[in-house]
Amino acid sequence: HSDRRSRNEVRSLRGSERLHRTDFRGTSRGQTRTTAIRTDRIHQITTTAMSDIKTETQIEKDIFRIVTASPINDMIGGNVYRRGMRPRDSKTEDCVVQFLSGTDGQFQSGVVNVNIYVPKIHNGKSTNLVENLKRVEELEIQIVALFEDSVFEDPEYNLEIRSTPQAIEEDDVDETRVNTRVYYERSAI
Repeated sequence: HSDRRSRNEVRSLRGSERLHRTDFRGTSRGQTRTTAIRTDRIHQITTTAMSDIKTETQIEKDIFRIVTASPINDMIGGNVYRRGMRPRDSKTEDCVVQFLSGTDGQFQSGVVNVNIYVPKIHNGKSTNLVENLKRVEELEIQIVALFEDSVFEDPEYNLEIRSTPQAIEEDDVDETRVNTRVYYERSAI
């Protein structure tokens, strides 16, 4: 057989090659043969295959990088953060990127939340803080415009919004959250 190696060939294998003894129980004589497998090549194939599929943390990090480099960073008065990194006592207009869901396969797709926190303001008539409607509206319009203008073009990701950005009242803090669900798709092959 062409895939058999002589004993001298097997003995001469060095470095990253490893020998495996394979038992062929289905053959008429229960033959056993020794084959050489290049473990460095297996490692390379495995690493390449694994690196094509990204984890939730990697995708969140990539979208964070894209948002940080976008005009959103200039639109807000504060900073862009990844999930769990925004200071709890922040009083500035901040953006938080948070992975929400995803599917794996030849194409990875899913949703990442991009939340902009807008501090509430005094309405002038009482001491109660109210939603800064003017600023929330400005941000919603700017976010939609950014996606319509394809500002978020990236060689690896196709990003789009499929629903209207939405203002959500945050009861326990004095701010409104402008939530934008960003749909992503990337090739994993």
